[in-house]
Parts: sequence; structure tokens; C-alpha cells
Amino acid sequence: IDIEALSGKDAERCKQIAERKFTVGEQTAVASAADPVDEFVRLWTQKESLCKLSGEGLSGLKAADTQNLPNGTHILTQHIEIDGERYYFSLSYTQ
Repeated sequence: IDIEALSGKDAERCKQIAERKFTVGEQTAVASAADPVDEFVRLWTQKESLCKLSGEGLSGLKAADTQNLPNGTHILTQHIEIDGERYYFSLSYTQ
């Protein structure tokens, strides 16, 4: 599970982090998004939840590919609002 707020994020900083920690396909998704911060946070929560599921922690962040999930792995992602603050919540699980 991972949850992350959208507030306080800078689009250029998000793109820089994506260049270091995201796969090429994920980087492209952030760079081409109408709202790069929104797309970055959505993917970031998915990647962190995958890393937690695998037990690798953040060391596995670059290899965690949200666009090519391991067989039997799923991600549930929700855009939520709590007290006026926007968040993404992602849950990775296997069946």
C-alpha cells in the first residue's frame, strides 16, 4: 500500500525524479501528461506499492514496472480527497 499527496509537488522536479527512477514508458507517460504532477504521483504510488509487495523496498523502484506487471500481480489505484487535500492511494496484490 502507498498513499501520496499531490500538493507541494513541482512538475520539473517530478520529471527529474522520473528520469532516474521510472522506466522509459513511465517517463514518457509523465512527460506527455496534461498534468505531469498528477501522473507522476499516480505512478509513484503504484511503484512504491509494488516494491513493498515484492519486499525489495525502494531499492527496487527503478525495476518496478507499472506497465508490465508480473503474472498474477494487480494494482488498485484511487484518486481520493481528504479535507480538501488530493491524494493517490495504490494497493498492489497477488492472486
